Amino acid sequence: MEPEWLGKATPALIADCRSTLGEDHSLTLDAELSYAYALIGAGRPIEALPHSSKALAGYEQTFPPDYPVLLSARHNLSRILNALGQQADAIEQIEMVTEGRIRTLGPTHPWTLTAQDLLNRYRNP
Repeated sequence: MEPEWLGKATPALIADCRSTLGEDHSLTLDAELSYAYALIGAGRPIEALPHSSKALAGYEQTFPPDYPVLLSARHNLSRILNALGQQADAIEQIEMVTEGRIRTLGPTHPWTLTAQDLLNRYRNP
C-alpha cells in the first residue's frame, strides 16, 4: 500500500520551496530528489524521472562532480533509467557514480561497493 503523503504532501512542499526559495535553491533540489526517491521506491519511475532530472541538473550547477548529494542524485537517476529500460543511460550514470565514489570514498567503502554491484547488475541482467 502506498503512503498517503506520496501523492499529496511532497508536491505541495516542492511548490512551496520553489515559490519561497527559488527553483535552484538547494532545499528545493533536495525536496525534488527526496520525492524522486519515494516515487522510484513506490514503483513509479515515469513520475520520478522529472524530479530526479531537475535535482541532478541543479546540483551539477552548484557542486563539483564528486559531491556526495550529486552522486546520490546520479545513483537515483540510474535506478529510474534502468526501471524504464534505458540500460545504456543507466549504465552511464552509475559508472559516473562508481568512479566518483572510488575517488572520494575509496574502492572498499560500502557506498562504492553498492554502486559497483548495481553497475554489474545493469551490465549483466
